[in-house]
Amino acid sequence: MNHIDTADFYGPHVVNEIIREALAPYDGVNIVTKVGSVRDENGNWPHARSPRELREQVESNLKTLGVEALDVVNLRLGGGPDGHSPVAGSLPESFGALAELRKQGKIKHLGLSVVNADQVAEAQTIAPIVTVQNWYNVAHRGHEDLIAELSGKGVAYTAFWPLGGFNPLQSSTLDAVAARLDTTPKAIAIAWLLHRSPNMIVIPGTSKVAHLRENLAAADLGSPLMLSPSWTASRYDKDRQTPRGSVLGMCTQYSEYIGLCNESASSSADLLSPLKGADTTGSRIVTVCIGTGDDMLAHRVDTLSAESR
Repeated sequence: MNHIDTADFYGPHVVNEIIREALAPYDGVNIVTKVGSVRDENGNWPHARSPRELREQVESNLKTLGVEALDVVNLRLGGGPDGHSPVAGSLPESFGALAELRKQGKIKHLGLSVVNADQVAEAQTIAPIVTVQNWYNVAHRGHEDLIAELSGKGVAYTAFWPLGGFNPLQSSTLDAVAARLDTTPKAIAIAWLLHRSPNMIVIPGTSKVAHLRENLAAADLGSPLMLSPSWTASRYDKDRQTPRGSVLGMCTQYSEYIGLCNESASSSADLLSPLKGADTTGSRIVTVCIGTGDDMLAHRVDTLSAESR
């Protein structure tokens, strides 16, 4: 783990000070902070996006983290009825102020948080960005094209609230998959994200060491994720169409695994394309959807022949 997400308005100041005490001088760790809001006396986070306010927030982050330059600073925009969704609007004044601080050497890299594709494109005309941080998880999607576009440009997509945030994910499908893999639903949800796209970063929050270890264990699921033969042999309906957002699995006589497939896959051919050229003779290919409903668990079985490869 080398990506720590924070903000000086968490506390305020307290989280940055704890990070500084525990991790400074931050060898091998990227500290990613955000600006654009402050914590008021009532515990709210009002917007604070004027150039003056942003400069003050950057200076406060520098002080509480104890550094001369911040690794990454995300400009947090958005809001909306839920307070955490992108809202259309222009950003040159606010993002330009951060770009100027980058030129001054106080910020190494810039990013955005709670933004739409148009705002990302507009920001990139002002200064380079290295990450976009939005609300995204297995049940709350909607930035598929943006994720793919950023991946092609080498820009990270950082998913906040990967476990649901204030409304924790509750899914009988996640429960069922976790039970069969002898892990937790949270680990499955995080593992799904980690393999959703090569540019995906996941920032599950925690205040307990045990919870942190549980989150980190999701990385060990990786790809392959181990399945049991009894499960792979009994959960499929061959007549149903392969759904979007599937999990791709290959089962052989001696080993089996599931690896995550691209959201854009809409057919069995799309799902099987990563295996072209692989030695899959005699293997059974299964596609599984870990959606949010019981009826989305598993849907199709195909057999690869030498000709289809």
